[in-house]
Amino acid sequence: MIDCKLFLLWYPGSGGNFLQSLFTWGDIKNVPCEIHNNLYDSTPLPSVAQIDNMNDIHIVESSDLISCHSPNDFYLDNYEFKCKEAWAITISDLETLQYVTDIKDIKSYGGKSKKKVKQRHLDNYNEVVEKVSKKIDNLLLFDYNDIFVKRTIFKGWKESIKQYHEKNLRL
Repeated sequence: MIDCKLFLLWYPGSGGNFLQSLFTWGDIKNVPCEIHNNLYDSTPLPSVAQIDNMNDIHIVESSDLISCHSPNDFYLDNYEFKCKEAWAITISDLETLQYVTDIKDIKSYGGKSKKKVKQRHLDNYNEVVEKVSKKIDNLLLFDYNDIFVKRTIFKGWKESIKQYHEKNLRL
């Protein structure tokens, strides 16, 4: 049984690590460090297990936060999920997918890739979201633009999200 405070699924570059930081520390000003380009994305989080691969198999049952981009089927097939909160950051169009992909590349590699995202990339991610939603009953789907651009989700974190989004726009 995976019993956690937060399960979070997100497409790389769409702010999942930042939301985990807000969930953990409550406000951008409380996050203990800022790493140059990562803007609170790579802050060390206590008690987190990443389930895209098997690296955290030994801590998955005792972690407060469970995170992934595309969970390994082993976890979905062999564990029940009891999550107080369960969120997926969704992406509804190719323009947004390209933007978050560019942000990921800038933060990871120092610049945008020349590759353009395709509809199949969006379709593949949507299939992952659908598969996870069948396994985790209380998974809430939040559109990237509603979270970071319109800021209609997580209203208590509105100012922190605004600061984060504005920093990303400057990259």
